[in-house]
Amino acid sequence: MNFFQTYSRFLSDRLLELLEVSSSDILGSLLLGIPLEYGSEQLNKIKVTGMLFFFVISGMHLSILHALIYRVARALPLSQRAMRVMATCGTVLYAAVVGWSLPIIRTVVMKIYMTLGLMFRRLVSVRFVLFWLVVVYGVVSWLQYELVVFSPSFLLSYGAVFALLRMQQRKPPRSLYEYVVVSLQTSAHVNAVIAPILLFFFGEWNPVSLVFSLLFSPLISLIVSLGFIFLAWVSLSELVFSSSRGVATIFAPLFDVLLRGFQLLLELSVSFSVVEQFQPTVFLLFLYYFVLLVALPVFSSVIKRKNATDFL
Repeated sequence: MNFFQTYSRFLSDRLLELLEVSSSDILGSLLLGIPLEYGSEQLNKIKVTGMLFFFVISGMHLSILHALIYRVARALPLSQRAMRVMATCGTVLYAAVVGWSLPIIRTVVMKIYMTLGLMFRRLVSVRFVLFWLVVVYGVVSWLQYELVVFSPSFLLSYGAVFALLRMQQRKPPRSLYEYVVVSLQTSAHVNAVIAPILLFFFGEWNPVSLVFSLLFSPLISLIVSLGFIFLAWVSLSELVFSSSRGVATIFAPLFDVLLRGFQLLLELSVSFSVVEQFQPTVFLLFLYYFVLLVALPVFSSVIKRKNATDFL
């Protein structure tokens, strides 16, 4: 058995142990990217309320893991490029351990895209976006992956994520206030790029999602971040002390409180039935993303230049 197989089995065992100490299956869904078991009607309500298990939660756990690995790498004497490569490789390794589901593939592709874009300063280049999209589709077709990869939702989700990345700040927040502002901006951007996809595939969208996404995002981030930190702690305890049951017992009540709060928000969100009915055409959808990807950034840069000129 090689190192990768040994590490995969060890990490899988620690994941199972972590899931055993929690009385809810939500933690497993968040850490592994597995959708919860809901009826079709309730799941549809969750999607149009802004939860989007197939997009937000399924990929968020990898994004948070990537950020945690990068933060650990910053404590090491490494260059910026080495830290980004380390975080991306760690994310890919975890994805290989838990399994290559479609949302995980999307998220890994996005992380590789961001790593390459930041390393070669091409993150906001439209040509780089299109080039990376062609590369991904070429690799996927060469591997002869499932046909669902070529579905319209797969392509549109790339458009949504690329639009989101184009609108994001490049500098990390330096204070709690900046972090809150960036989080609110990110939530608004996510709703801006996701709402048209929901309208196109489900014919409905719940405006309440603007409110609930502000509540869900930090709570999910907290749960998943603590989950990964706890997973690392349990793994180290197992390696050093050959036992992690005591550590797991201490953290179990904390996870129960957070998960019960998550369940309460989830049940509250699906109770709203205020839904806007509208079915956009393919032309309107691509026109919307064209404006989001090209027109708005250009308009914003023109306004900034004009303000700078007026100031001088």
